[in-house]
Order: sequence, then structure tokens, then C-alpha cells
Amino acid sequence: MKTVSGWWVDENNNSWDANQCTEEQAIRYSETLVDCRDCTNCKDCIYCENCHYCIDCIDCIDCHYCKDCIDCTSCKDCVNCRDCKYCQYCESRNRCVYRKESEAK
Repeated sequence: MKTVSGWWVDENNNSWDANQCTEEQAIRYSETLVDCRDCTNCKDCIYCENCHYCIDCIDCIDCHYCKDCIDCTSCKDCVNCRDCKYCQYCESRNRCVYRKESEAK
């Protein structure tokens, strides 16, 4: 683990904000990532790439603030999604459902 411009960075270029966590926390989070690359502030993920603030995701790419998602690409604020792309604020009910911002208010 090394520090680069205020970020803790591991050998796979995953990073954690040094203002939000200690080096020990960053090491623990890094140990929860399995074959993830270029992810930021993520934990408990497997085979993800370039994701940000995700938890418990598998095989996701370019996702942000997602949890428990599998095989998703470019999703944001999703939970329990499977094999979806470009979803925002969706919920899983046998399929991924996009809710417009006006409906979310």
C-alpha cells in the first residue's frame, strides 16, 4: 500500500481516500477485493473494474455507488441488479427497472 496524492493505492491500482480511512482500513478493504482493478473506495467486490464506492459487487465495470450487483456496466446507485447497463437508481424485481428522477422524488 502506498500513498499517491492523498489516496491509499494497492498493487492493482485500487484506491481509498486517505482523508476518509487509515492505512490499516485501506489494507483491510484491499484484502476484500478479488481481482479488481482501478476501483475507488470499494470493498467486498470480485472481478470489478473502474468502479467507485461499490460494495459486494461481482464482474461490474464503470459502476458507481452500487451494492450487490452482478455483471453490470455503467450503472449508478443500483442495488441487487443483474446483467444491466446504464441503469440509475434501479431495483431488482426479476429484471432491472429504471426509475426516472421525477419518480424518485
